[in-house]
Amino acid sequence: MNLIKKILRFFLLKPITKLVKVQTQKEEKKVKSKIELCKVWVEELLLSTDMELENVFVHNLGNWGVCGKSPFGYTKKTTTDGVTRKFMIPKTDKAYIFVPEIVDTWTIHAWLHEIGHYVLGHCDDSDKPIYIKEYEAEKYSIDKGKECPHINDFMMVDIEVDARWYVFSCLINDIKKGKTTKSTMDENVKQYLLSSKYIGEVFDKECDLALAEYTEKTLKTYEDLFVNL
Repeated sequence: MNLIKKILRFFLLKPITKLVKVQTQKEEKKVKSKIELCKVWVEELLLSTDMELENVFVHNLGNWGVCGKSPFGYTKKTTTDGVTRKFMIPKTDKAYIFVPEIVDTWTIHAWLHEIGHYVLGHCDDSDKPIYIKEYEAEKYSIDKGKECPHINDFMMVDIEVDARWYVFSCLINDIKKGKTTKSTMDENVKQYLLSSKYIGEVFDKECDLALAEYTEKTLKTYEDLFVNL
């Protein structure tokens, strides 16, 4: 009887397992096809700008991107593996962007984000705080992502959640550097962040801690200057 059960189980499970494998392969093909369509759409968006293509560099070191200017012929970036690398670029006063090879939703988002920095003129605006630039680039990337017919709402959910936390981290860093405070920060950015329940729960505490860190560093600097007089 046990032998019969084993034989039946084998013949019953084998077709099911094969069906699951075939279905999985179909889904993987659909995803790859969608990513390819997104890639073409994003590349066309880049071509619609006046960005010079010789200043566009594609890497395979993670889902990060960079948009900036450098007259030195190189730029430095600490990549997602924690290593600081030097990247050679043409000596020019024009903007460049580094973007990742498009393989998933996150790398598509990185392209849209860096294109946003370029289109919004962030490379030429040294006065605007970093957190505001990042907020504007995230808003641009999300708006463009919603325009793309190949990116569905499901693909955007994680991106939109992560965008708020990323902007929040940039805000905290700018507070630590004395660039802004909880009372002087951009109101649009503040409301954007507070629209997240989870950020709202830690917003005041994290801003206060960041300000305390900046104050402590500033006092230490003045103390050191006084001692050296």
